[in-house]
Amino acid sequence: EALFSSTRSTDPEKGAGSSVRGVHWSGREENLQLEQECRGVRVSLENHRMWREFCRCRTEMVASNQGSRMFPYCRFSIAGLQPSRNYCLQLVLRLNHRNQFIWTGSNWEASGPAHTQVSGRPFTHPDSPAPGRHWMDSPVSFYRLKLTNGATQQEGAVPLTPNHRYLPTLLVLPADRETDKTLSFSFPQTEFMAVLSYQNKALSQLKVHYNPFSKGPAPLTPNSPRGRGRHTDSERRTGGGGAQPHPVKSLKSLLANHKERKCRAPPPNSLR
Repeated sequence: EALFSSTRSTDPEKGAGSSVRGVHWSGREENLQLEQECRGVRVSLENHRMWREFCRCRTEMVASNQGSRMFPYCRFSIAGLQPSRNYCLQLVLRLNHRNQFIWTGSNWEASGPAHTQVSGRPFTHPDSPAPGRHWMDSPVSFYRLKLTNGATQQEGAVPLTPNHRYLPTLLVLPADRETDKTLSFSFPQTEFMAVLSYQNKALSQLKVHYNPFSKGPAPLTPNSPRGRGRHTDSERRTGGGGAQPHPVKSLKSLLANHKERKCRAPPPNSLR
């Protein structure tokens, strides 16, 4: 069952009887899984606090022609692997609902059967294959994965269908390819909607707050072709508002030094 509903729902922080337009939360925070175990292997969602904040606003991920990186990206801690045995790690984006959706201006609503029943092709972690001790030594990040809206052979790019919901799923495969030994782990708070441009204003603001690479969203007009189009080169450099570009740093160094910033959930009136 999907974590989200497509109507008004109770805000877990305000208690029963309160509702927030634009936030679609059908599960309480204490019910969210932070760790899963299968056949003695334990996987934890390392950046679960960040995912929780995005989950409240119903996460959207832009799939572009050139390929856009996921943010938040999936970051896992793994324990219980055989230290000397080689494993391959993959992330597959599984289609998570039989319907496609449409943005109404305040929330997402089902608009008919899904156009496709095919999940995104698996993304193999570039360190694969590697011994179990390597995967357990430090958190494993899939920040190199890119999302596209069409068929492409670009390395690291996963094609998705816009306005469809996906759930990232971690696959742990022994390098000897014993398929019956494949382990699967997924966390419901990482579900997201694939989009061509951000529709929920509160979510786009949250992206700017958390994302060390974000330069701010371009102005959105969700119901017009322009709002669904790509950003110009100038907008990508300045965020569409004349802001100074970020200092040039390597992706790896930014992620290594990035710390989650704590913030309160956006006030209800900002989600309208």
